[in-house]
Amino acid sequence: MLLTCALARVHLGDEEEARRLEQVVEDFGMEGWDAWLRPSEVALAVARGDLVTLERKLEDWKPEGFADVEGLVTWLDAFVALDRKAEIEREAPALVKPGTYLEPFALRALGYARHDDGLMAQAIALFDGFGLGWFASQTRQMLSDARE
Repeated sequence: MLLTCALARVHLGDEEEARRLEQVVEDFGMEGWDAWLRPSEVALAVARGDLVTLERKLEDWKPEGFADVEGLVTWLDAFVALDRKAEIEREAPALVKPGTYLEPFALRALGYARHDDGLMAQAIALFDGFGLGWFASQTRQMLSDARE
């Protein structure tokens, strides 16, 4: 939870508090908990645009199937941040499961990889339909950035 709070602080522009929370987690000495910590660590690197850390975190990590929804979402976002279109094309189609929480994230990644505004619009509509306005807004921004 502390890493989730740190991620929120990064999104709010409070890097000092985010770093403090990360240090608290590190001070706990949570070795052996990578399956639980890695999605948050990757999400923090994505949010910061820290591509060096992101590359390092992805070297030895892959989410553990559909039970790790948070990990899969973060993994897709990492591929987008790193512009890894080949990995998106290889991994995301299997994650487009209609009616699931994961579907709009997979569509968004595919829309990014394919420069497909239609897939991005589908993702936005699904995010809105699920009440995930923040993700819809984030996707609209991605779409707007791609057009510039």
